[in-house]
Order: sequence, then structure tokens, then C-alpha cells
Amino acid sequence: MDKLREKQTENLLMYPGMALMCAAVAYFFLAGQITLPDSLAKDVHYHALWQLELVRETLVLFVSGATLSLGGWGLSLFNAWRRWSLMTQQCGKEQKR
Repeated sequence: MDKLREKQTENLLMYPGMALMCAAVAYFFLAGQITLPDSLAKDVHYHALWQLELVRETLVLFVSGATLSLGGWGLSLFNAWRRWSLMTQQCGKEQKR
């Protein structure tokens, strides 16, 4: 796989992952601004359930984004290691000559 193609693959993982993590924070803030109707807001259980759902959905978005970003970062690290390994092998062969 050529270097440009590897970079594109890494970017396709990292950038959407970062966008999802940012979207999770924005979602948490904006969804937290929504209020329940007065009839439901008075009930402590409904309010607690609403808050738990908000946190759960935010965590799903954030963890999904973090997983994508870490996958892209890991792929970048692997590709850099592979290029470094090939370079050191070639240097070792040249020194033996």
C-alpha cells in the first residue's frame, strides 16, 4: 500500500472519530437544555431516567468516536513502524556490504 493511500485510510478513521467526540459534547450540552414537560419533570424517577438516557447516549457517541480515533492512530503507528523497520533492514544490509 502506498504512503498516500495509508494516510487517507488513517484520516478516514481519525477525523470522523474526533468529530464524533466533539458532537458528543455538543449533544450533551444541547440535549441538557431541553426540559421535560411539567407533568413529567415533577416526578423524580422520570427526571432521573431522562438524565441517565442523556449520559448513556453521550457516552455511546464519545466512545464510538474514541474507538475510531484510536484505530486511526494505531494504524498510523503501525504504518510508521513498518516504514521504520524496512528502513533499518535496508541500512543493515548496506552496512554488511
